Amino acid sequence: MADFHKGELTIELPMVPLPGDHAAADRQHAWELYVEMATRLAVRGALDGAGESYAHEVLASSMVSLQEFYERVRALVLRYPVGPIGPGVEHLGFTTARMLGIIYGPFLGKWSAHLLHWWSEDGDRGRPPSERQREYPELTALLADWTTVREFGRKTIAELARAYGFAEVPGAMPPDLRAAWGETPDGC
Repeated sequence: MADFHKGELTIELPMVPLPGDHAAADRQHAWELYVEMATRLAVRGALDGAGESYAHEVLASSMVSLQEFYERVRALVLRYPVGPIGPGVEHLGFTTARMLGIIYGPFLGKWSAHLLHWWSEDGDRGRPPSERQREYPELTALLADWTTVREFGRKTIAELARAYGFAEVPGAMPPDLRAAWGETPDGC
């Protein structure tokens, strides 16, 4: 089970592969969720020697990617079984639905419209995106929240890999390429 603690927030995510008839559907759900999470910078983030790094991304594009992630994972929950199977045993879909409702939905609700409105209406559009986004008035608070969401994403990716025996996609990048792109070998 993945446990996530950040300040006063504690979330327990049970990820237990199911036996018998339920195993195939849950494993496929787990794989699709894993791929959505592990391949999106907006979800997993990037680490450098100082921690979370936003140096090589356009935040408005990442926010759109996170919205797409939410919709795709929501569709995933609708496609696969959800709910309890027996005492203390439930489909992964139930955990996934909680993850959307507790982490990703509230984050998007708080930040998406505000950031994307600002991006389309304000700021100096003649400046490069990496410079322009530094003008966003709520940048510090946005990045603090997003860093928490990304930490949750990395822990969930690791737990999915552990529970279902998946090879770690983010860890597959060669260390010299990570260094060239400004990420630490143990980052995502």
